Amino acid sequence: MIELGLVIATIALFGLPAAAVGAKRLADQRQTQREAAREQRERERERREAAARDETERIDTLWREHPDIGGLTEYLRYIHLRRGQLDRDRADAHDDFEQRKEDVDALAADRGGERVPSGHRILVLAALVLFAVVLYLGVALDYLIFRGLHPGTVLLPLGLACLAVFGIMTGSVIFLGVGRHKLLPAASSLYVRLTLRLFGLMLAGGVALYMTIIAPYRSAAAGQARIDNAVSTVQSAKTSVPPAPPIVIKQDQQAVVQAQASLQEAQRVDQLSAATLAFLEIPLAEGAVLGAELLIFDLARKRRDQARQVVREIEGETGAAEAQFANDLMGVLVARGHDETVIPHIMRRMQRLQAAWSGQPVQAHGLPPGSADDAGPAPGTLAADGAGDPRDPGDPGDPGDPGDAAEPGGGMRPGASAAFPAVTVVDPAGGPSDLAPVTRLEPAEHNQTR
Repeated sequence: MIELGLVIATIALFGLPAAAVGAKRLADQRQTQREAAREQRERERERREAAARDETERIDTLWREHPDIGGLTEYLRYIHLRRGQLDRDRADAHDDFEQRKEDVDALAADRGGERVPSGHRILVLAALVLFAVVLYLGVALDYLIFRGLHPGTVLLPLGLACLAVFGIMTGSVIFLGVGRHKLLPAASSLYVRLTLRLFGLMLAGGVALYMTIIAPYRSAAAGQARIDNAVSTVQSAKTSVPPAPPIVIKQDQQAVVQAQASLQEAQRVDQLSAATLAFLEIPLAEGAVLGAELLIFDLARKRRDQARQVVREIEGETGAAEAQFANDLMGVLVARGHDETVIPHIMRRMQRLQAAWSGQPVQAHGLPPGSADDAGPAPGTLAADGAGDPRDPGDPGDPGDPGDAAEPGGGMRPGASAAFPAVTVVDPAGGPSDLAPVTRLEPAEHNQTR
């Protein structure tokens, strides 16, 4: 034990100081690494700040010395990020509106005009509602009639009932609306029209007459069963041992007569019901078709009005975007000591860029051949005043112009219109003005105004 204690004491005597020294060296090394990393991050931050200052100074210098280049770049960015999408949305909205308008015009031409009298509207809508009721009752009655003819099945009587109702409806529409619904070409002769109307009348009348004739089958099965039961009761009374009293037999015979009378009455009611529903369906079918056409016409007009409202909203958004861009651009120009006289230079650069995209030669005054430079500004655009000024920094005659080789940075389409939005001019002297306030452009990629 003494030896073990001496060994432990010796290890502690020489090992603990060595471990302390190693730990201190490791801590100093880590502190040095942390200081180096902090200094590296500080240098990186200073480098980024210096680069940002240089970029800001470069952009500020560009806007101060060559505002036409800055305005061109900002306009191209505006077209790429905002105006292009608005133009596509407006084109889609216009196409949808034109399609809806064509649908309404076609329906109005078939109806003889877009205006619908109130009396006509009430009449055809009431006919549509009554036809729905009669149609339901007719299908139900015809189903019961055909089920009497084909007992034990469901789909066959239901299909025949629907076919009968559809035949009456089709025939009545052909008979009453062959001209109104333009079922025949306009060049059809009177003979063809009369033949088709006669066919419709024969179809509707024939189906209605057929359903009236076979209507007694609805009650035949149940009525005949009651008659058979009554007859069987009479036979049982006569053949029973001992025979039933005569008064009982007479009562049973009266029950047979009553069952036969009830069957005949039910069959007459079935025939009258079938005839009434069938012949009511003939005029109501035409009114129902007119009511459905009126609902379709109202729906088409509603969709046209909605499409027109969408067009108006998109045009309003486009106008607001144009005004906002003009205000923002003038705010940037005024902040760099410029006024509205810079706008024509930006316009000439846009026109030269458009000419370059379309492959047209650029003349000495910076406009493509055929440009009406002296004709005044077009509606919604600015006139390029001072096109022949050799001191113009955007004039191609100036060999030192750094903007002549500028590439489009905003994704302008070849052949796109160079029309510039209406610009709100701000008084650089700070005088009284009733114009809209200047706002800053929203930060975005390639934004040259920040």
